[in-house]
Amino acid sequence: MAASAGIAKDFMRGLHNFISAIHNAPSKEIEKKRIDKEMAKIRKEFREAKSLDGYARRKYVSKLLYMYMLGYELDFGHMEAVTLLSSTKFHEKQMGYLAMSLLLNENHEMLPLIINSLSEDLQARGEFSTSLALVTIASIGGKEMTESLAPAILNLLLSTTTPGTVRKKAAMCFLRLYRKDTNILQVDSNIHQKLLALLDDHDLGVVNSVVSLLSAIAQTDTTSFEAATPKILRILNKTVLKEYSREYIYHDVPHPWLQVKCLRFLKLVPPSQKVHLDQLTSLLTKIFSQAEPGRGSSENQKNALNAVLFEAIAVVIHLEYDQNLLSSVTTFLGRFISAREINVRYLGLEAMALMSQSDSAHLIKKHQKTVTASLQESDISIRRRSLDLLYAMCDRDSSKEILVELLNYLSTCDIQIKEELVLKIAILAEKFSQTYAWYVDVILQLIRIAGDYVSDDIWFRVVKIVTNNEDIQEYATKTVFKALKAEPWHETMVKVGGYLLGEFGHLIAEQPGSSTFEQFKLLHTRYNVVSLPTRALLLSTYAKFVNLFPEVRNPIREVFTQHQDHIDAEVQQRACEYLRLTNPGAEELLQVVLEIIPPWEDKKPGASSSSSTVSVTPTTPATSSVTSTTPEPPRAPPKSAPITSPPTTSTAAKSTASGVLDLLGFSSVQAQTNTNLSVTGSSSSGALSLLDGPVTTVTAQPQISAVVSTPAVDTTFSSGPGLLGLGGTQASGGLNVDPGLGLGLGGLGMGVTANTGGLEIGGASMGAPAQDAMTSGLGVVQPLGTGISGDQLQHTQMFWRRLCVAAEGVLYQDSTLQIGVKSEYQQAEGRVVLFFGNSTTMPLNQFTVTLQKVTYLTIKPGALANVIPSKAQIQYPLEITCLREFPDTPTMQVSYSTIGRTASFVIPLPIFLSKFMYAKPTPAPEFLQTWKNLVGPGLEVQEVFPSKTPIDLQWVSKLFSQGFKIAVLENIDNSRSNLVLGATLHLSDGEVPVLMRLETNSEAKMYRLTIRSQHAAACDCLKPLIVTQLAGSL
Repeated sequence: MAASAGIAKDFMRGLHNFISAIHNAPSKEIEKKRIDKEMAKIRKEFREAKSLDGYARRKYVSKLLYMYMLGYELDFGHMEAVTLLSSTKFHEKQMGYLAMSLLLNENHEMLPLIINSLSEDLQARGEFSTSLALVTIASIGGKEMTESLAPAILNLLLSTTTPGTVRKKAAMCFLRLYRKDTNILQVDSNIHQKLLALLDDHDLGVVNSVVSLLSAIAQTDTTSFEAATPKILRILNKTVLKEYSREYIYHDVPHPWLQVKCLRFLKLVPPSQKVHLDQLTSLLTKIFSQAEPGRGSSENQKNALNAVLFEAIAVVIHLEYDQNLLSSVTTFLGRFISAREINVRYLGLEAMALMSQSDSAHLIKKHQKTVTASLQESDISIRRRSLDLLYAMCDRDSSKEILVELLNYLSTCDIQIKEELVLKIAILAEKFSQTYAWYVDVILQLIRIAGDYVSDDIWFRVVKIVTNNEDIQEYATKTVFKALKAEPWHETMVKVGGYLLGEFGHLIAEQPGSSTFEQFKLLHTRYNVVSLPTRALLLSTYAKFVNLFPEVRNPIREVFTQHQDHIDAEVQQRACEYLRLTNPGAEELLQVVLEIIPPWEDKKPGASSSSSTVSVTPTTPATSSVTSTTPEPPRAPPKSAPITSPPTTSTAAKSTASGVLDLLGFSSVQAQTNTNLSVTGSSSSGALSLLDGPVTTVTAQPQISAVVSTPAVDTTFSSGPGLLGLGGTQASGGLNVDPGLGLGLGGLGMGVTANTGGLEIGGASMGAPAQDAMTSGLGVVQPLGTGISGDQLQHTQMFWRRLCVAAEGVLYQDSTLQIGVKSEYQQAEGRVVLFFGNSTTMPLNQFTVTLQKVTYLTIKPGALANVIPSKAQIQYPLEITCLREFPDTPTMQVSYSTIGRTASFVIPLPIFLSKFMYAKPTPAPEFLQTWKNLVGPGLEVQEVFPSKTPIDLQWVSKLFSQGFKIAVLENIDNSRSNLVLGATLHLSDGEVPVLMRLETNSEAKMYRLTIRSQHAAACDCLKPLIVTQLAGSL
């Protein structure tokens, strides 16, 4: 009877009725009214009730937690939860701890109020109270809890009198705190030996938790746990042989979770003695015999067997010490990639890709046909993994066969992977080309099949190789001439043909059907249907024709004459300049302008000393396809110079106005941008400077135009899909830069190109990391501003805000270190490259960068050198994926040491939510209908704010269209002083439409911004970014 009364008391009928009412609410508005009414009632009870009993307090706190989990904000009730936490009754204490776990975080101001209660419960004898405290600590975490409670948690873990259930929770709680603060190990000088002793515990649950803890610590400290290897082998042996009780058997598989954890630990801390290696070999053999594919009688058993088996395979591949085991692994993987279950096939392909990177890669060559057949699977994840595996399996012997298969697959593959496939084909063709002719044939066929996905970097590379190798010039020119004749043709083929025919067309001019006039006629038939940049390139080709073949002067001059008043400034400028150069009597000037230039150089000026230059030569049985030394310069090209030449980039250190050495070249670029503004506030390129705001009176400097202004082939920043699969093309060190942003990087010797075998990344091959490089990772960093003065932080934040609407620029600068940024984004993906320049005469040693680990972004850092030589720079690439909306940007902690001092400071990373937005042109009816439908709580935000400068609508339009990549929609708002805007925010799990309306009052210098979106978080997070730029708060 008493038990029934207790259950009824614990039921809380009022909470049940409230939840039912919320579930049955017919609309969001009614639900909100019910929530507001209940909140008002609870607030009144908390404020007026003098003797609120434990049951009522627990019921009201439960209701508040339910409303909080529904997404409603709570600004009261925290103290009532603290009161429950201090209660001696279990149900009340349980509700108090639950509330603290949900409502508090590691930086909450109320955290000190509960630390004493947590400490008391950790020392209490009650198993349940201690467990509740451990779970809450693990949920909240934080440095403050670590410093106060870590010794007590460690005592619980090490004490032999602590119950097993509590020790398990203590181990996992200690693991959570270690991941937040690695200094927790300093609480006990002998902690490693004490943790190792826990592996001998009779409770397998405790052992399981301790192995997880040891594995996390061993990732950064393997030497301290070498003594654990024999114990882990003993545990694994007892588990495999089922020497533990039946309660640890899961579907006839002995403790699969513990087996997996032990195997992962052995990858981190492998056995060093032969006796232990033999024991591991015996255990792995036993695991392989127990986990024969298809042996499981149920799905759960198969999953458990496969989990252990795949981890064992990973250990064998990682250690590579036994050929018999490697052969067994190869056999297993062959069965897995042919299995019927999609998940098993995917894991098999993934494991085989891991093996392809080891010294035993030759063992999987026999499965090449099976992998190729997987390209036709219906599941795109299988197709992607098969493509990655074929790319990794490719070598000199199998390159032709694999490339033929990939080219055949290219014409039918999914759009989602076509760009990636094109890049892989281009890299493999260059890396394993046995002759230059074969390489040219592959790339031209690639352009013919998938020209839309061939980035400029790829055809730039073809041009570079042909220019530097005289023996291939005639063949390449003849081949591209034939390709241009064939139908269908692609604009990229016209670009290649325009360059090669202009440079080397004279080599085939004497052959039947390919005279100079035929070449000009063929190119000009394509002229009117290609884009304006390609037309500009063709005009340069025509000028080359006039220089070499005077007989085509008249028809080409007629073309130049027709384009003297062309609407496009670039085409018009070229036409006028070339017309002047081809005047009778100007032959000498024409020859000087089109004088022969040296061949392309592979080595980038200004590359750091730790980088190596990658050159690709045709492979022969006696030579490697990739060498790390600069090749001997090839013979100079014949009588015609290339159409464009790479701009000379000086990497000599420059001094800024403040006397600070400018290694990265950003300061001079920004100064030049500011002085080149016209009287109306536009830059020399005709684009308004977004970073300097509306300009009314600026003295203009005279601009000097080059005679030939064709973009340089190897270093031009160009548009279209980038080589890395992102929006801006990355040629020899470039990202897609908007000229209107006022932060061009001319003069930077910073290579940011991607490649494995000739398409270069910062002067080093992806397959061979730079010298002295180490991988900096994600972790916990100090608060923003740590280590720098308030003025320095203010200047850094000013640079950081400017980068919200710029793709590149300075982020940080002091007398020792300069930090620059270049970035590009496509949909939910982004690539950010950080440049660190040493301005001093001494090297910066022990250089590390720790990036704040956040939940809203996936950040994959690349390799980072740990030394910056004097007057040198290094690069740090980051791959970014946006998971969800975020209001705050992550931070990074930069640390280094030099003679006499050590420095460490924390600054923000310029990764903004607005970078993942793209313009979405929308017709007026569709916009108005969508605008009307976006009505509801949180779906609209609005703010009225002043502008510090006179309002210039032209500058504002440029800010949105070029800075934020938001479409300015015409003919929707009747007022000319208002702007209507549309964009799409790309997240990893889909797209979020964002609509905006900006109303301006020029006389009062006031803005009113309205944002509507399907996601309330998108509105809340985007508003401050836009308001900051418009208000002139930089």
